[in-house]
Amino acid sequence: MKKLIVLTVILQLSILIIQATGEFEFGDIISFQRGKKGTKVYKHFAVYVGEGTVEGLTDKPAGADIFHFTGEKKDQENADCIYGTIKGTIKHSVQPEKDNYEDGKPTKYPIGSHADFIDRINKLSGNCLGMYNLLKNNCEHMATFVRYGVDVSKQTGQLGVALVRKHGNMEVTAYGDFETITFD
Repeated sequence: MKKLIVLTVILQLSILIIQATGEFEFGDIISFQRGKKGTKVYKHFAVYVGEGTVEGLTDKPAGADIFHFTGEKKDQENADCIYGTIKGTIKHSVQPEKDNYEDGKPTKYPIGSHADFIDRINKLSGNCLGMYNLLKNNCEHMATFVRYGVDVSKQTGQLGVALVRKHGNMEVTAYGDFETITFD
């Protein structure tokens, strides 16, 4: 019985390792759920670029496997579109997941080609400094631009709902994809 339990644990760990390293393809949007004490507050988004050298990516450092819009939360002027690692990003969240949420939907957002992903990443790499805006230009906008050629964020539409849950008595007025929030 003891051997069966040990074998089961080893098998489950093997499956988790395979899922963590083999489920992403170049250009996939990856999301990292963020929050404290099990609370899902928001997601951080990145684009998977693989661990090895990718022909055409002009400044991808060795070991980097994601491309994302990230920086200091307290100093958003230093946020930039840079390469990073899943491992370095996981330390702030739970296991990442593939989040190509527009794939397969009858939408106006077609999936770009491999060459499109490379062109868009090269255009953005190191060129986003000072452009971060929570509602209009965040990590999700960057990731959807790389994958679909359109900078959209479904998450910004959830901001008003999250604030109502946290603060209670508020009026939320929608203007397109964004909300104006008035506290009573």
